[in-house]
Amino acid sequence: MSRKRIHTEAEIESLAEMLRPLWRQSDVVRPWLRQHYGMLLELVHGDWSWAAIARAMTLAGITYSTGKAWDADWLQSEVYRARRP
Repeated sequence: MSRKRIHTEAEIESLAEMLRPLWRQSDVVRPWLRQHYGMLLELVHGDWSWAAIARAMTLAGITYSTGKAWDADWLQSEVYRARRP
């Protein structure tokens, strides 16, 4: 896999701002990940890393009810797990 560019804090905050309106407090994470799978994969196939997306999602408040911050491995695993039937 090619190395991803390291995004600035401003870019990560900008992505978080884009993600915020897509999330409601009443949403459940796995169905949300399933619904936005295409967008997340498009970001990763571009120049975004799972780690940068994870940071943006955490900043946007898109988390499980525990509020635990996402990390790259956990987010990638959950995204692919959400797609399984």
